[in-house]
Amino acid sequence: MVHKSFYDVLQVDANAAIDEIKLAFKRRALQVHPDKGGSKEAFHLVQEALETLSDPELRKKYDRRLASSQVRRKQSAEATGPSGKKEEAKTSSSCPSTSATQKPCSSKKRPRDAGNKGKSLSLESRQQQLLIKVHDLLKQLPREARNDVLKTKFSEKQRLILEKWIVDTTRVESPPVPVEAQPPSRVDTAKDVSKNRFPRHLVPFQDPTGSFHIRLKLQRQSVVSRSKSQVKKKRGKRTRRTCGSIQKGWQGYVSTIIFDCIQIRSGQSDLQTALEHLMILTTAKQKYVQGSEDSTFEERLERSLKSSADEHGKQVKELDLRFAVVQPAAFFVGYQRPVRSPTVRSIQALGRHRNSLAPFRQYSIKSKQRRSQIFWFFSPSHLEDTWQRFQNTVNEMWRDSDPSYLQRICISREASLASRQRMLQWWEREHMALQDENRHRPKYLQEKATKQQKHREREQMAKHDKNQHRPCRLRIYTPEEIMTRKVLALNQILAAWGCLLRQAEQRRRKALRQRMKERDERRRQKLLAQRRSQAEERQRLALNHLIACAFAEGPERMDRGWKAHNKTWRCN
Repeated sequence: MVHKSFYDVLQVDANAAIDEIKLAFKRRALQVHPDKGGSKEAFHLVQEALETLSDPELRKKYDRRLASSQVRRKQSAEATGPSGKKEEAKTSSSCPSTSATQKPCSSKKRPRDAGNKGKSLSLESRQQQLLIKVHDLLKQLPREARNDVLKTKFSEKQRLILEKWIVDTTRVESPPVPVEAQPPSRVDTAKDVSKNRFPRHLVPFQDPTGSFHIRLKLQRQSVVSRSKSQVKKKRGKRTRRTCGSIQKGWQGYVSTIIFDCIQIRSGQSDLQTALEHLMILTTAKQKYVQGSEDSTFEERLERSLKSSADEHGKQVKELDLRFAVVQPAAFFVGYQRPVRSPTVRSIQALGRHRNSLAPFRQYSIKSKQRRSQIFWFFSPSHLEDTWQRFQNTVNEMWRDSDPSYLQRICISREASLASRQRMLQWWEREHMALQDENRHRPKYLQEKATKQQKHREREQMAKHDKNQHRPCRLRIYTPEEIMTRKVLALNQILAAWGCLLRQAEQRRRKALRQRMKERDERRRQKLLAQRRSQAEERQRLALNHLIACAFAEGPERMDRGWKAHNKTWRCN
């Protein structure tokens, strides 16, 4: 699948200036507009590219996101073989190499055959993982213990493979890691204790007396095997991005843009002029968002429009702008129908309409998540009073232009009655559940502070027990115990590595027997072909001899010879 960036959409270089981006937008918008043979989706994509790349802050964020996606795509391409299939698949559970109480290869699903490359790790990749673990553990051992382990625990083949792997890995020069990109250490005091780098399962610990110990943290499950509920990513609030658009009117094209609950529309003109108006409105939106909030709304919007029009060599009067307020009021009229104000031509009138509808903006809270319902913040009687004030405001706003607008709003409210009743039932059910004890409530209604407090109390109580009765993450191990556990973990890894080497040897012997069998079969077929050719050659020589004798003795002898030859041929 081809991934197109915004630079590819506008057909510009990644280092293009803002003026080049605007010129490219005009060119591409004229090409992909629906009236010019393009599509609506392509035009919206071009407009989104302009809005993102013309804003310096949004462009920096987009460039960082694009670079990270390219790195991930490159890594996935390297992990994919020439046939297009992945050589290594992600395992659902992996065994911790440093735990002495668990077996290193205790995964439930083991590879059945080396041919299943998509379902299990290949022998080479598994051996690579084991070599990394062995090398890390050997670096943590002292020199004497390391030499003893290499002499007694390693076989000759394992030593040769490890030496070759170390030589190959040291030749590859890794690029220097910038200081900002280096992850912070878990415990800052560990740098003062020793210059050695502690692995993830070893955590420095300082007891109350001031002396340092090494705590061995047993990993009961790997990061890959954690459930989705245990690994929660922090996501920011999703904001609705609104891009500009160009609509076809009675006498030409109209540019429209929506931001901060206001809608700005330009006058009708040809397509090229409408594109210029759209760029002016997009620039005005960016200046409005980045502007200071010290000034009023009217001054801020007027200053943004004037500045963006001056940049493009035009005046605000030439745009023939019209303004309106488009504000969601989800609880009152539903999510599909926002509340609009009458269209005006002055920014002052727009500010008055916006200020009159601003108090009702907080009632557009979505009810898809239970704890974010509007009934958790406002009582039903308060919402009913607010609905009356909302009706009066809308009626006063549309009294002169369209008196029937309030009737349409009431029809939309009746259509969303079922949603409000469902929200009220949820709130009543959860409000009743809050009257129960904390342990009998649903999980999403339980008080988290109480759970954390109980967890801290259990940890404090466990610290008063003996070291052998504490949980594994709270135990304190002496250096001798840590060394013993490291050696045990290394023995388990070496045993698994030995099994892996035996499997590789069995497969090699099996492949060798198969090649020998194929070679013997080829020799047998070749011998049969030689015998067949020799028999055909003898028959040809006998036939030539008979023909020669027949010509020498006469026609009668030749007929008898032919009959005898045919009889011999049929018998054969």
